[in-house]
Amino acid sequence: MKEALDKLASIEGQESWVLPTRNVIGFGSEEEVFDALISVRPIRFIKVSEGAELSYSVVERCHKIGTEVICSEYVTIIGPWHKVSLSVRALLFPGKKTWGITLDKNITGGFFDEIAPLCDTLIFDSELTKDVPAGAVIDLNWMRLAPIREELRYLTDMAISHDKNSKIIGVKVYDSAPSSWLMAGWICNKLKVEPESGKKVANGVSVKSKEFTLDLVESNDTRILLEFKGKDAKIGQLTVGEGLITLEYSHEARKRVYLKRSRKELCLEYDAFGAPTGSYNESVKLGREILEYAS
Repeated sequence: MKEALDKLASIEGQESWVLPTRNVIGFGSEEEVFDALISVRPIRFIKVSEGAELSYSVVERCHKIGTEVICSEYVTIIGPWHKVSLSVRALLFPGKKTWGITLDKNITGGFFDEIAPLCDTLIFDSELTKDVPAGAVIDLNWMRLAPIREELRYLTDMAISHDKNSKIIGVKVYDSAPSSWLMAGWICNKLKVEPESGKKVANGVSVKSKEFTLDLVESNDTRILLEFKGKDAKIGQLTVGEGLITLEYSHEARKRVYLKRSRKELCLEYDAFGAPTGSYNESVKLGREILEYAS
């Protein structure tokens, strides 16, 4: 396999080949995402999957951007995970960062055990799985939910503008997404509350901490209700639907365009600008604590 890569790089007259800017190890069936990353910069892309026997293929993929041609090496390796890992290790271009991208609902332990340790950064989507990998991770869903987090902050500001002593004492998160627990964890983290007790209820889970209650409810629509305590107790509501985020508090309303971004768009955004992780790890920790009460 190494010989095949060397041959690709040494083809006479091949002016498009330049040193890869990074290594990328991909797992899953998101070919559109993989192809998009290959099209913006030269990389050594290694797609891995589990199989009974070790096999591989090497091709060159080129994309024309304006007058420039970008070419990357696309390697496919199939086999037992320990053998795949050894092959990948031998092919990683030295001195370059390595990304791992796993966009699949059926992530096997073999990938985490054998491939993930080879990566400097692991990109995944918590909308697909509740299994958050350890180490340096980029969660595409955390990026996707950023506008909702921003609007929840604004909803809180709306309440405080009416009553500076307003305090959130209750939250209800209605959603069908597997990652609704992540938003619930973020809310608890921002309010600096940690669940002290909880129980499984119909269609969800309810947790408590002193004067604070949070309910996570399985629902076909996406809504977040904030219950405020103050001189005039009121409910604030955030609703996601029909390409909009809508805020409602008292007699005020606010709308913001919200288009759910695809994994391809989010990967390209991270490739170009990086991604703020903020309080992600703390939100994951609290979200997992909430989920434990549902089991």
